Amino acid sequence: MILLGIIAIGLAAASPFLAAMVAMKVSEGIVAISQKKLDQIEADQPFTEIPIFKQNLSIQFPPDYQRVEKYDLSFNEGNLNFGNGYTLQLNDFSSIENHLNENTLIATKNYDPVNNLLMVKNSITQFPIVNDGKKHIYDKANGFETERVTAVRVTGNLLESVTMQKMKESGSFLTLYQQNNIGDVKTGIVINASPSSGLSDELGEISQSYVILTKYWLFPDGVGVFVDVNDLYLGKLVDEDDFDHLTEKKLAEIDRFTNNTYTWLSEHFEMKITD
Repeated sequence: MILLGIIAIGLAAASPFLAAMVAMKVSEGIVAISQKKLDQIEADQPFTEIPIFKQNLSIQFPPDYQRVEKYDLSFNEGNLNFGNGYTLQLNDFSSIENHLNENTLIATKNYDPVNNLLMVKNSITQFPIVNDGKKHIYDKANGFETERVTAVRVTGNLLESVTMQKMKESGSFLTLYQQNNIGDVKTGIVINASPSSGLSDELGEISQSYVILTKYWLFPDGVGVFVDVNDLYLGKLVDEDDFDHLTEKKLAEIDRFTNNTYTWLSEHFEMKITD
């Protein structure tokens, strides 16, 4: 009887630990099943989320995030002044919507939402796609005017807050190309391209590429500014060259392919050191 009592007491004392171990194993099993489901959902997506800025850039002078102050933003006559010695000059837009009063910009240690500071609009010329009986071409003789709307976007931490979707389909690529700094501001271009289908005529499918060009500026405290343009363009961009690593020559090829969209970005948005 004494022996049975000792065993009973031992089991009673051990039962909380046994229960905890069982609960832990059950939780691990649930987590494993959930992770498998998440992995399957991700595998089924036609794209992969890529932290393109975090992979390629770094914050030059991380601030004391407990003491940072919000940017003193102002906009006047096409100039977006950040109050930190830099101004983004916007050129030749037919209209500009100012949303500065709706937003606060401050360097943030972790994720920070992306907000639209300005919405800009101007007219551009586009060309319909036709064929000459053998191949598809742009009808340069019948260009038409349309409007392009572009947002000037900002975030308190570009590296932690912005990812991009790279399509898994063959012929897709996502590449960041760094260009010369403007003072302490890092700048460059991101090209995100993928094949597009769905249009056809008597010659068959019209080959097109969906291309997003993103111009970015990264301040030394991690605050980021960027603008992007996206559109469909005739042909398969990957047939032109290998764009996994960009050069100025390859960027010129992309500019030609996209009907001078890169030139448009460069001419309409210029970051300058404030006098």
